[in-house]
Amino acid sequence: MPVELFIARRHLLSHKKVGFISFISVLSIAGVAIGVASLILTLSIVEGFETEIKDKIIGFDSHIRVRQYHFNPMSEYEDIGRQIESVKGVRDVYPYILKEAVIRSREEIDGILVEGVTENDETFRKQSGLKSFGDSFSLDKEGSDLSPIILGSKLASGLKVAVGDTVTVMVFNGVPGPFNTPFARQFEILGTFQTGMAEFDGVFVYIPLYAAQELFRMSSSVTGIKVFVDDSRDAGVISAAIEEKLGGYPFFPLTWEERHKNLFKWLDTQRLPMLFVFGLIALVALFNITSTLAMIVIDKTHDIGVLKAIGFKTNRVLRIFLAEGGLIGGVGALIGMILAYGLGVLQQNENIIALPPDVYFMNALPVLMQPEFFLVIGAGALALSLAATAYPALKAARLMPADTLRDE
Repeated sequence: MPVELFIARRHLLSHKKVGFISFISVLSIAGVAIGVASLILTLSIVEGFETEIKDKIIGFDSHIRVRQYHFNPMSEYEDIGRQIESVKGVRDVYPYILKEAVIRSREEIDGILVEGVTENDETFRKQSGLKSFGDSFSLDKEGSDLSPIILGSKLASGLKVAVGDTVTVMVFNGVPGPFNTPFARQFEILGTFQTGMAEFDGVFVYIPLYAAQELFRMSSSVTGIKVFVDDSRDAGVISAAIEEKLGGYPFFPLTWEERHKNLFKWLDTQRLPMLFVFGLIALVALFNITSTLAMIVIDKTHDIGVLKAIGFKTNRVLRIFLAEGGLIGGVGALIGMILAYGLGVLQQNENIIALPPDVYFMNALPVLMQPEFFLVIGAGALALSLAATAYPALKAARLMPADTLRDE
């Protein structure tokens, strides 16, 4: 062990005559640890929120939706789908119908969004909480003259219905009246889904595409085509390629980011204030390091004089105090990273902090830890700790032996 590091460790940990200094050193380490853990957890929570919301939204909304201007129905959608599939990066395409309607049970009535889907559509089969239906899930129910319908769990609860019950879906064309009655059709409830997003669970229903075409009298047309891509980050580039492939007007594709840009912009605006607030904790810890080393310099003035008198050069004394700052920052950063990882894993496994799904898009605080969070914040804490050490270290290195030993 280098002598500078040995002396630095003795300064920080010795309990002889400097118990108060050792206590202050422990507090400084704790301050760095809390600051590092706070910043890592803050970034992990923000990342968790963005990822969770992104996955849930894509689960319902796909990466890209291709529609026509003025919301005109899209005919010849099978041919259009084949053209979209030929675009590089496109994984799957699914035609869909999305319209407003009214649903009525024996006891309740409510407004809904009806989505007509094909059998293998990912938006209800493979994404989000809908995975619970499994591979055996089918929109074709044998032995029944009624088309199947799948309701969000919150909607089913509000309508006071369960699997096997019958509901009526009504479509209005203009203002209802004696000469303008709604078109209605009965459906049998095949299942319910729960995504954790109350806004979706309380308004969405799924029915087969053929039933939606009959219900909304769209014959052989659809609302649009949902597109899934290999990498969601490439959605913007692929959307532009799809528009070029289809020749532009009257088709226009929209990515999931464009359709929900206000939500994700809000999330981005939350990141900076949160980092600023929790960064202040780390800043306080850096001031603690500076004050701790200043106190050590005052307490060790005599020792510094002795070291210089026996031949220690200025740069070696400087390295002693830089080593002390590095020890405080390094140990604090390590403890902080361990603390952040432990708390993050605990929340991931136990969901200790719950969230109301009516307010948020999830029922538990999401935490998504990334290795770069630990590396960047840990290295930053160590670098700033060394920077906070600079002034007291220079002050100690410039002490003259004669001045330090004059009163002895």
